[in-house]
Amino acid sequence: MALRGTGWMRERWRRVLGRLQPGSECRTTLALDPLGPRRLVGYLGDKDWSLRFIWKDLIATQAMEGVHGLQALDPEQLKDACRGADAHVLVLSHGHLKTVLQAGVPAERVLLYFDHVRLGKRLRGLQGLGAVLAQNWFELELLAIAGAQPETLHHFPVGVDRRLFYPPEAKGDTAAPSRSLDVVFLGQYVPERIASYHRRKRIAFEADLASALVEAGLRVAILGPGWEGAEHPLHADVQCLDLPHAGFGALLRSARLVCSVSAQEGGPLSFLEGLACGCLMVSTMTGFALDFASGSDGVWHVPLRAPREAWVERIQAVLAEEQPQVGSLSAGREQLLQEADFEVLAAKLVDLCWGEVR
Repeated sequence: MALRGTGWMRERWRRVLGRLQPGSECRTTLALDPLGPRRLVGYLGDKDWSLRFIWKDLIATQAMEGVHGLQALDPEQLKDACRGADAHVLVLSHGHLKTVLQAGVPAERVLLYFDHVRLGKRLRGLQGLGAVLAQNWFELELLAIAGAQPETLHHFPVGVDRRLFYPPEAKGDTAAPSRSLDVVFLGQYVPERIASYHRRKRIAFEADLASALVEAGLRVAILGPGWEGAEHPLHADVQCLDLPHAGFGALLRSARLVCSVSAQEGGPLSFLEGLACGCLMVSTMTGFALDFASGSDGVWHVPLRAPREAWVERIQAVLAEEQPQVGSLSAGREQLLQEADFEVLAAKLVDLCWGEVR
Protein backbone atom coordinates (compact mmCIF):
# COMPACT_ATOMS: atom_id res chain seq x y z
CA MET A 1 0.00 0.00 0.00
CA ALA A 2 1.36 3.40 -0.95
CA LEU A 3 2.32 5.67 1.92
CA ARG A 4 0.58 9.00 2.15
CA GLY A 5 2.71 12.13 1.87
CA THR A 6 4.04 14.05 4.85
CA GLY A 7 1.78 16.99 3.92
CA TRP A 8 -1.27 14.88 4.83
CA MET A 9 0.21 14.10 8.26
CA ARG A 10 1.04 17.74 8.92
CA GLU A 11 -2.51 18.76 8.07
CA ARG A 12 -3.96 16.05 10.33
CA TRP A 13 -1.80 17.12 13.27
CA ARG A 14 -2.63 20.78 12.60
CA ARG A 15 -6.33 20.00 12.93
CA VAL A 16 -5.86 17.93 16.09
CA LEU A 17 -3.67 20.53 17.79
CA GLY A 18 -6.01 23.30 16.68
CA ARG A 19 -8.86 21.65 18.55
CA LEU A 20 -6.69 21.58 21.68
CA GLN A 21 -5.80 25.28 21.60
CA PRO A 22 -7.42 27.37 24.38
CA GLY A 23 -10.41 29.23 23.00
CA SER A 24 -10.40 27.18 19.78
CA GLU A 25 -13.64 25.40 20.59
CA CYS A 26 -16.64 26.16 18.42
CA ARG A 27 -18.56 29.18 19.60
CA THR A 28 -22.30 29.58 19.36
CA THR A 29 -23.33 32.73 17.55
CA LEU A 30 -25.82 34.89 19.44
CA ALA A 31 -29.33 34.88 18.04
CA LEU A 32 -29.76 38.48 16.92
CA ASP A 33 -33.00 39.67 15.36
CA PRO A 34 -32.66 42.27 12.55
CA LEU A 35 -36.33 43.10 13.08
CA GLY A 36 -35.94 43.50 16.83
CA PRO A 37 -35.33 46.69 18.81
CA ARG A 38 -32.18 48.60 17.91
CA ARG A 39 -29.56 48.35 20.62
CA LEU A 40 -26.02 49.64 20.88
CA VAL A 41 -24.21 47.75 23.63
CA GLY A 42 -21.08 49.26 25.14
CA TYR A 43 -18.65 46.64 26.46
CA LEU A 44 -16.07 47.91 28.94
CA GLY A 45 -14.37 46.79 32.12
CA ASP A 46 -15.24 47.99 35.60
CA LYS A 47 -11.81 49.71 35.86
CA ASP A 48 -12.15 51.73 32.63
CA TRP A 49 -12.45 55.12 34.35
CA SER A 50 -12.38 57.54 31.44
CA LEU A 51 -14.17 55.16 29.04
CA ARG A 52 -17.25 55.24 31.27
CA PHE A 53 -17.44 59.01 30.67
CA ILE A 54 -17.20 58.46 26.92
CA TRP A 55 -19.96 55.84 26.88
CA LYS A 56 -22.28 57.92 29.08
CA ASP A 57 -21.90 60.98 26.87
CA LEU A 58 -22.37 59.07 23.61
CA ILE A 59 -25.66 57.44 24.56
CA ALA A 60 -27.04 60.70 26.02
CA THR A 61 -27.00 62.45 22.63
CA GLN A 62 -30.03 63.24 20.50
CA ALA A 63 -28.45 61.25 17.67
CA MET A 64 -29.14 58.09 19.70
CA GLU A 65 -32.90 58.65 19.64
CA GLY A 66 -34.55 55.36 18.70
CA VAL A 67 -31.48 53.35 19.75
CA HIS A 68 -31.37 51.77 23.20
CA GLY A 69 -27.89 52.11 24.71
CA LEU A 70 -26.92 49.36 27.18
CA GLN A 71 -23.69 48.78 29.08
CA ALA A 72 -22.19 45.32 29.64
CA LEU A 73 -19.37 44.52 32.03
CA ASP A 74 -19.18 40.74 31.52
CA PRO A 75 -20.13 38.14 28.90
CA GLU A 76 -23.45 37.23 30.50
CA GLN A 77 -24.60 40.85 30.58
CA LEU A 78 -23.50 41.12 26.96
CA LYS A 79 -25.52 38.10 25.88
CA ASP A 80 -28.62 39.31 27.72
CA ALA A 81 -28.34 42.75 26.07
CA CYS A 82 -28.00 41.30 22.56
CA ARG A 83 -30.54 38.48 22.52
CA GLY A 84 -33.54 39.07 20.31
CA ALA A 85 -32.38 42.55 19.31
CA ASP A 86 -30.95 44.25 16.25
CA ALA A 87 -27.77 44.76 18.27
CA HIS A 88 -24.29 46.09 17.61
CA VAL A 89 -21.51 46.10 20.20
CA LEU A 90 -19.09 48.97 20.75
CA VAL A 91 -15.99 47.48 22.38
CA LEU A 92 -14.29 50.26 24.28
CA SER A 93 -10.90 48.60 24.60
CA HIS A 94 -8.97 46.17 22.39
CA GLY A 95 -8.34 44.06 25.49
CA HIS A 96 -12.04 43.12 25.59
CA LEU A 97 -12.37 42.16 21.92
CA LYS A 98 -11.59 38.46 22.37
CA THR A 99 -14.17 38.19 25.16
CA VAL A 100 -16.87 39.78 23.02
CA LEU A 101 -16.18 37.51 20.03
CA GLN A 102 -16.07 34.41 22.23
CA ALA A 103 -19.46 35.40 23.65
CA GLY A 104 -20.86 34.85 20.16
CA VAL A 105 -21.26 38.37 18.80
CA PRO A 106 -20.74 38.20 15.01
CA ALA A 107 -17.58 40.08 14.05
CA GLU A 108 -19.46 42.25 11.55
CA ARG A 109 -21.63 43.47 14.45
CA VAL A 110 -18.61 44.65 16.45
CA LEU A 111 -17.23 48.19 16.44
CA LEU A 112 -13.83 48.41 18.12
CA TYR A 113 -12.71 51.74 19.58
CA PHE A 114 -9.06 52.44 20.32
CA ASP A 115 -8.63 55.12 22.99
CA HIS A 116 -5.01 54.75 21.87
CA VAL A 117 -2.94 52.20 19.98
CA ARG A 118 -0.33 50.63 22.23
CA LEU A 119 2.88 50.67 20.26
CA GLY A 120 4.65 47.33 20.17
CA LYS A 121 1.56 45.35 21.21
CA ARG A 122 0.41 42.75 18.71
CA LEU A 123 -3.12 43.51 17.56
CA ARG A 124 -5.27 40.44 16.93
CA GLY A 125 -8.78 39.99 15.67
CA LEU A 126 -9.06 43.11 13.50
CA GLN A 127 -10.18 41.26 10.38
CA GLY A 128 -13.89 41.08 9.65
CA LEU A 129 -15.01 43.66 12.21
CA GLY A 130 -17.81 46.04 11.35
CA ALA A 131 -15.66 49.07 12.15
CA VAL A 132 -12.33 49.98 13.74
CA LEU A 133 -12.29 53.45 15.30
CA ALA A 134 -9.17 55.48 16.18
CA GLN A 135 -8.88 58.87 17.82
CA ASN A 136 -6.26 60.43 15.55
CA TRP A 137 -4.85 60.10 12.04
CA PHE A 138 -1.47 58.75 13.11
CA GLU A 139 -3.12 55.85 14.93
CA LEU A 140 -5.29 55.09 11.89
CA GLU A 141 -2.04 54.56 9.97
CA LEU A 142 -0.73 52.25 12.71
CA LEU A 143 -3.93 50.18 12.55
CA ALA A 144 -3.68 49.88 8.77
CA ILE A 145 -0.12 48.59 9.19
CA ALA A 146 -1.37 46.14 11.85
CA GLY A 147 -3.75 44.57 9.34
CA ALA A 148 -7.09 46.31 9.80
CA GLN A 149 -9.11 46.40 6.58
CA PRO A 150 -8.96 49.96 5.17
CA GLU A 151 -12.71 50.15 4.57
CA THR A 152 -13.38 49.50 8.26
CA LEU A 153 -11.09 52.28 9.57
CA HIS A 154 -12.75 55.49 10.78
CA HIS A 155 -11.55 58.70 12.46
CA PHE A 156 -13.28 58.91 15.85
CA PRO A 157 -11.70 61.63 18.02
CA VAL A 158 -13.96 61.11 21.03
CA GLY A 159 -15.06 63.37 22.65
CA VAL A 160 -16.32 66.69 23.97
CA ASP A 161 -19.65 67.47 25.61
CA ARG A 162 -20.53 71.05 24.63
CA ARG A 163 -22.88 71.30 27.61
CA LEU A 164 -19.96 70.97 30.04
CA PHE A 165 -17.02 72.49 28.23
CA TYR A 166 -16.01 75.44 26.05
CA PRO A 167 -14.94 78.93 27.18
CA PRO A 168 -17.36 81.20 29.05
CA GLU A 169 -18.33 83.33 26.05
CA ALA A 170 -19.03 80.22 23.96
CA LYS A 171 -21.36 79.01 26.70
CA GLY A 172 -23.13 82.35 26.96
CA ASP A 173 -21.64 83.30 30.35
CA THR A 174 -21.40 87.04 30.89
CA ALA A 175 -18.35 87.08 33.16
CA ALA A 176 -15.21 85.05 32.49
CA PRO A 177 -13.90 83.29 35.61
CA SER A 178 -10.47 84.17 36.93
CA ARG A 179 -7.75 81.71 36.03
CA SER A 180 -6.91 80.77 39.61
CA LEU A 181 -4.78 77.72 38.69
CA ASP A 182 -1.68 77.76 36.54
CA VAL A 183 -1.33 74.05 35.66
CA VAL A 184 -3.74 71.11 35.81
CA PHE A 185 -2.97 67.43 35.25
CA LEU A 186 -5.88 65.05 34.59
CA GLY A 187 -6.11 61.32 35.28
CA GLN A 188 -6.66 58.80 38.01
CA TYR A 189 -3.80 57.55 40.15
CA VAL A 190 -2.77 53.98 39.37
CA PRO A 191 -0.51 52.16 41.85
CA GLU A 192 2.90 50.79 40.91
CA ARG A 193 1.69 47.19 41.09
CA ILE A 194 -0.24 47.80 37.84
CA ALA A 195 3.13 48.17 36.20
CA SER A 196 2.27 48.61 32.51
CA TYR A 197 -0.41 51.26 33.05
CA HIS A 198 1.62 53.03 35.73
CA ARG A 199 4.65 53.23 33.45
CA ARG A 200 2.68 54.23 30.32
CA LYS A 201 0.96 57.07 32.16
CA ARG A 202 4.33 58.02 33.70
CA ILE A 203 2.72 58.46 37.11
CA ALA A 204 6.02 58.84 38.96
CA PHE A 205 7.23 61.53 36.54
CA GLU A 206 3.90 63.36 36.77
CA ALA A 207 4.09 63.50 40.57
CA ASP A 208 7.68 64.72 40.42
CA LEU A 209 6.86 67.38 37.80
CA ALA A 210 3.79 68.65 39.68
CA SER A 211 5.90 69.13 42.80
CA ALA A 212 8.67 70.87 40.85
CA LEU A 213 6.15 73.29 39.31
CA VAL A 214 4.88 74.22 42.78
CA GLU A 215 8.46 74.81 43.92
CA ALA A 216 8.83 77.10 40.90
CA GLY A 217 5.99 79.23 42.26
CA LEU A 218 3.06 77.92 40.17
CA ARG A 219 -0.42 76.95 41.33
CA VAL A 220 -0.88 73.28 40.47
CA ALA A 221 -3.74 70.77 40.72
CA ILE A 222 -4.18 67.11 39.78
CA LEU A 223 -7.76 66.23 38.84
CA GLY A 224 -8.68 62.58 39.28
CA PRO A 225 -9.29 59.91 41.94
CA GLY A 226 -6.73 58.12 44.09
CA TRP A 227 -3.97 60.71 44.38
CA GLU A 228 -4.28 61.14 48.13
CA GLY A 229 -2.90 57.61 48.53
CA ALA A 230 -0.11 57.96 45.97
CA GLU A 231 3.12 56.06 46.61
CA HIS A 232 5.04 58.95 45.06
CA PRO A 233 5.52 62.01 47.26
CA LEU A 234 3.71 65.19 46.26
CA HIS A 235 4.46 68.72 47.41
CA ALA A 236 1.96 69.72 50.09
CA ASP A 237 0.68 72.59 47.93
CA VAL A 238 -0.30 70.37 44.98
CA GLN A 239 -4.10 70.29 45.07
CA CYS A 240 -5.54 66.77 44.62
CA LEU A 241 -9.12 67.07 43.36
CA ASP A 242 -11.60 64.25 42.80
CA LEU A 243 -14.65 65.80 41.14
CA PRO A 244 -17.56 64.26 39.24
CA HIS A 245 -17.14 64.61 35.49
CA ALA A 246 -19.83 67.30 35.41
CA GLY A 247 -17.46 69.52 37.42
CA PHE A 248 -14.48 69.21 35.08
CA GLY A 249 -15.51 72.10 32.82
CA ALA A 250 -15.70 74.70 35.58
CA LEU A 251 -12.37 73.56 36.98
CA LEU A 252 -10.63 73.70 33.59
CA ARG A 253 -12.06 77.15 32.87
CA SER A 254 -10.30 78.30 36.05
CA ALA A 255 -6.94 76.97 34.81
CA ARG A 256 -4.40 78.51 32.45
CA LEU A 257 -2.66 75.38 31.19
CA VAL A 258 -3.28 71.62 30.99
CA CYS A 259 -0.28 69.29 30.94
CA SER A 260 -0.11 65.63 29.85
CA VAL A 261 3.08 63.61 30.27
CA SER A 262 1.60 60.29 29.12
CA ALA A 263 3.97 58.11 27.11
CA GLN A 264 1.47 57.28 24.38
CA GLU A 265 -2.01 58.64 24.01
CA GLY A 266 -1.70 62.19 25.34
CA GLY A 267 -5.01 61.83 27.15
CA PRO A 268 -8.27 61.82 25.18
CA LEU A 269 -10.06 63.50 28.09
CA SER A 270 -7.42 65.90 29.28
CA PHE A 271 -6.40 67.12 25.84
CA LEU A 272 -9.80 67.66 24.23
CA GLU A 273 -11.49 69.05 27.32
CA GLY A 274 -8.61 71.39 28.10
CA LEU A 275 -8.54 72.47 24.46
CA ALA A 276 -12.28 73.19 24.55
CA CYS A 277 -12.03 75.27 27.73
CA GLY A 278 -9.46 77.60 26.21
CA CYS A 279 -6.51 76.29 28.21
CA LEU A 280 -2.97 76.34 26.91
CA MET A 281 -1.74 72.80 26.27
CA VAL A 282 1.67 71.21 26.89
CA SER A 283 1.92 67.54 25.96
CA THR A 284 4.19 64.79 24.76
CA MET A 285 4.23 64.32 20.99
CA THR A 286 1.43 61.73 21.00
CA GLY A 287 -2.33 61.51 20.69
CA PHE A 288 -4.27 64.61 19.70
CA ALA A 289 -1.18 66.79 20.11
CA LEU A 290 0.07 65.33 16.82
CA ASP A 291 -2.77 67.13 15.03
CA PHE A 292 -1.06 70.45 15.87
CA ALA A 293 2.34 71.88 15.09
CA SER A 294 4.13 72.74 18.31
CA GLY A 295 3.48 76.38 19.20
CA SER A 296 0.33 76.69 17.06
CA ASP A 297 -3.20 77.09 18.43
CA GLY A 298 -1.86 77.27 21.99
CA VAL A 299 -0.42 73.72 21.86
CA TRP A 300 3.21 72.87 22.65
CA HIS A 301 5.07 69.55 22.42
CA VAL A 302 7.83 68.35 24.74
CA PRO A 303 10.00 65.37 23.71
CA LEU A 304 9.15 62.28 25.71
CA ARG A 305 12.67 61.84 27.05
CA ALA A 306 13.06 65.46 28.10
CA PRO A 307 14.10 65.78 31.77
CA ARG A 308 11.89 67.34 34.41
CA GLU A 309 13.78 70.63 34.20
CA ALA A 310 12.99 70.95 30.48
CA TRP A 311 9.27 70.47 31.20
CA VAL A 312 9.36 73.11 33.93
CA GLU A 313 11.16 75.57 31.64
CA ARG A 314 8.73 74.96 28.76
CA ILE A 315 5.66 75.44 30.96
CA GLN A 316 7.09 78.59 32.54
CA ALA A 317 7.91 80.01 29.09
CA VAL A 318 4.43 79.25 27.73
CA LEU A 319 2.76 80.90 30.71
CA ALA A 320 5.07 83.93 30.48
CA GLU A 321 4.45 84.59 26.78
CA GLU A 322 1.89 87.13 25.68
CA GLN A 323 -1.06 84.96 24.73
CA PRO A 324 -4.23 85.85 22.85
CA GLN A 325 -7.40 85.81 24.89
CA VAL A 326 -7.37 82.27 26.31
CA GLY A 327 -11.12 82.02 26.10
CA SER A 328 -11.20 82.29 22.31
CA LEU A 329 -10.95 79.23 20.08
CA SER A 330 -8.63 79.25 17.10
CA ALA A 331 -9.71 77.79 13.77
CA GLY A 332 -7.48 74.76 14.39
CA ARG A 333 -9.01 74.08 17.77
CA GLU A 334 -12.55 74.59 16.53
CA GLN A 335 -12.11 72.18 13.63
CA LEU A 336 -10.90 69.34 15.85
CA LEU A 337 -13.53 70.05 18.50
CA GLN A 338 -16.34 69.99 15.97
CA GLU A 339 -15.18 66.59 14.76
CA ALA A 340 -14.94 65.40 18.37
CA ASP A 341 -18.40 66.57 19.43
CA PHE A 342 -20.41 63.71 20.92
CA GLU A 343 -23.47 64.50 18.78
CA VAL A 344 -21.35 64.16 15.62
CA LEU A 345 -19.73 60.96 16.84
CA ALA A 346 -22.99 59.37 17.98
CA ALA A 347 -24.55 60.07 14.58
CA LYS A 348 -21.52 58.43 12.99
CA LEU A 349 -21.99 55.32 15.14
CA VAL A 350 -25.66 55.02 14.17
CA ASP A 351 -24.72 55.38 10.51
CA LEU A 352 -22.03 52.70 10.79
CA CYS A 353 -24.44 50.31 12.49
CA TRP A 354 -27.62 50.84 10.52
CA GLY A 355 -26.57 52.73 7.42
CA GLU A 356 -28.49 55.87 8.22
CA VAL A 357 -28.24 58.88 10.52
CA ARG A 358 -31.41 59.15 12.56
